[in-house]
Amino acid sequence: MDRVTGSRKRIAVGGIAMSFVLAVVIGISGVIAPGGGAALAASTTLTIIDGEVRVSHDGGPFELAHDGAVLGPGDVIRTAAGSRAVLTYFEGSTVAIEPSSELAIDEAHGSPDGSTVVVMTQNLGRTWHVVTKLIGGGSRYEVRTPAATASVRGTAFEVGVERAASGEVTTRLSTTEGLVAAAARATPADPQPEPVVVAAGFQTSARSSERKPEAPTLAPEPERKITVVVGNANSLVVDPLGRANGLKDGRLVLQTPGAQLTRLAGTLQITLPGLPDGKLSTVVQRAADLSSSIDVPVITTVHEKGKPPVLVQDTVRAAESVAGVEVKKSAGDAAPELRAVGDEEKKDLRRGKVAAQPTLPRSAVSRPGLGEARILSNIAEERRAGGVRADGPFAPGFVRPLPFPEAPNPGAQQREEARRQDEERKTGFEASAAEQLQKAAEQAGSAAHDAQENAQSGERRANQERARAEAAAQAAEAARQRAITQAAQAASAAQRRAAEEAAQRAEDEKKAAEATRLKAEQEAKRKAEEAAKAEAAKKAAKDLEEKARREAEELRKREQELKERGGGNTPRPDKNT
Repeated sequence: MDRVTGSRKRIAVGGIAMSFVLAVVIGISGVIAPGGGAALAASTTLTIIDGEVRVSHDGGPFELAHDGAVLGPGDVIRTAAGSRAVLTYFEGSTVAIEPSSELAIDEAHGSPDGSTVVVMTQNLGRTWHVVTKLIGGGSRYEVRTPAATASVRGTAFEVGVERAASGEVTTRLSTTEGLVAAAARATPADPQPEPVVVAAGFQTSARSSERKPEAPTLAPEPERKITVVVGNANSLVVDPLGRANGLKDGRLVLQTPGAQLTRLAGTLQITLPGLPDGKLSTVVQRAADLSSSIDVPVITTVHEKGKPPVLVQDTVRAAESVAGVEVKKSAGDAAPELRAVGDEEKKDLRRGKVAAQPTLPRSAVSRPGLGEARILSNIAEERRAGGVRADGPFAPGFVRPLPFPEAPNPGAQQREEARRQDEERKTGFEASAAEQLQKAAEQAGSAAHDAQENAQSGERRANQERARAEAAAQAAEAARQRAITQAAQAASAAQRRAAEEAAQRAEDEKKAAEATRLKAEQEAKRKAEEAAKAEAAKKAAKDLEEKARREAEELRKREQELKERGGGNTPRPDKNT
């Protein structure tokens, strides 16, 4: 079994203890400004996973990059927000570049003695490194950022660089496999800073204003972890963001940060942490033999913090090459939703993008020029004065001197190195075969036991849910009957109340009308009496007027008679007479 997990700590420790042939430097760099020089042909391949990626060549302006571009020393890669890319170096190491990141290639070359050198500067963002186990005493793999230096051999780790508004730069380092020794940047005052060891499952951080990284602490568990078991050793699992993980043509592919792979007897187990909601695809590359007519099982398990795991089994049928599942977060404490996608959906599943293995260069091409020349000079001077010390594998001075020592017989050295590696692999395989097989059997038994417990637990939950549903249905029926009765009673009572209120209103209106009628009669009687009185007064006034007129007429007549008889001035009678 070939495990690409933290279980290789023992092998990594042994390799590091014997010789420090691989260095990952996490140091300070200022403004990225590549120096001059010719680019190394066929040294590094750029694979664009998604979005917009730009590249600056030889210090020139950033231009849109194309998928499959060949890069070399002096080139700077910049990803936009939401964009992702992967660098594949000539010696097989890969760097997954996450969104809003900037990474420069300083050196990428091999030497006649078989050693290889990869040096880069990370100015911003997040990168995920999967480093191959290199040969040759002068091999190095370096990443420079503003705050620390680290040394590893054959490991997987993540580097994040954040810049605050104040100018403070923080570098965060977490290890998934192997060991990393992190130290502050070398300076003239402190050319051999003391490192701290970051084992698999641990993390540390360093600030540009401090001289030592923090003590390593346990890395937090991801909110979600998805495990996919594929019954074919040459398969890729592509996460919702398009990053591929697995084996392609026998070559390890891990593009999702923190991904781990275990291989056993033609089966792959791929663990992917921190994935978002979306669809995962499993792509099977079939060999031209009997396996092409066999269905390939795919088992996907989703674990989320504080929630029960959920599992779904799918199959890549013989006539197909891809299967997929979709995962969604559920509300509350409910398990996440997980389903196998349908045949129509499979047409749109992502197949993953993996670069071909670049060729190994024969000549060394170096392009430092990133950061201050004085600091780089100090680092080089430090290495020339250093060397492996006898007081511990990660003690100061652990980096091999530069330039690389010339081998008196490169061919013999390479053959000796290959023989030693073959013996080491054979011894390691023989020593750990029984243990690995036992662990695999335990894992398979544990998986079967978990599946059985999950099935039994699911059955119990289903029975409980069914019983609760029946009780709820009965309660709902009883509530419905009560509601009907109460509604009928409520309707009768309402009708009675409405009738009583209507009768009361009618009675009140009747009383009001009677009162109004009586009042109107009284008013009409009063008006009639007043009219009668007025009529009587009018008649009396008319009679009096008529009487006065007659009397006046009679007086005029007597006065006329007197005048006619010649009576002279006859005095007017007193009007009171």
